[in-house]
Amino acid sequence: MLPPLSTTPPDRSIKQLPSPPPSSEKRSAAVARVISLFRRHREGKLTGEEEWVQVPIQPSEYSELLQQLDQDEDLCGYIEDELRYDYNPGEYWIAIRMTTVTHDLFTRQFAQNISGQLRTIADQVPDSLAQIVRSIRDQGHGRMFLWRGNPNRDRRDVGQHCPDGAFRHLTANYPRVVFEVSLSQTRKDLEYLADAYIVDSCGEVKVVIGLDLEYRHTKESRVRVWRPKVVTTEMGERFLESELTFSEVENTVNIYQHTI
Repeated sequence: MLPPLSTTPPDRSIKQLPSPPPSSEKRSAAVARVISLFRRHREGKLTGEEEWVQVPIQPSEYSELLQQLDQDEDLCGYIEDELRYDYNPGEYWIAIRMTTVTHDLFTRQFAQNISGQLRTIADQVPDSLAQIVRSIRDQGHGRMFLWRGNPNRDRRDVGQHCPDGAFRHLTANYPRVVFEVSLSQTRKDLEYLADAYIVDSCGEVKVVIGLDLEYRHTKESRVRVWRPKVVTTEMGERFLESELTFSEVENTVNIYQHTI
């Protein structure tokens, strides 16, 4: 019998001991900074020059942040409806996503392209398969909580992401396909995001597409695709990791024509 599958590959474990708990003064300052960014976003005072505003935060600070948001219904409601942010409990950061008009137009068109391809596929396959394909829906950038197989985890230990796009079958817990777009000088770590989506969903996310527009300040763009891979160590332990299965640099216009 094969040993149980682990969802923490050796190279993805935390590489250093956790920092000592910050003082209450520093903790309050970190939480205050994040809440200030949230409020500035609501008031339209964040410029959007950076698509990814990352702030260091400890799990205990994140717990405090959630508690304070629970006491501010207006701000909490705005965050739920309008603001997109990611939380990484393993590397201690929270990132606010600041999308631009160019970013939003591109992601919308890319998602529409995928939806169109799904409709074409549904029209070309037998009815039994067509019904499955038609049950795959565009989820947009809905919030994803990555429980790592344990829905009873404390919220401060649960990763959270708001992808640029995702496609989920109506009966699935997680989207099967996720895509992320990066186009500013403050680049997202697409490799990290791919690993988080695949590993922390226990392999339920099957494909992650990373679109790096204007790659290295040229009119070319880089397209990468990651998929789950199970690795067996010499000791017989099995680990789930993300594997880069496609990488190509090409003209940005051609990206719209890519298929999954």
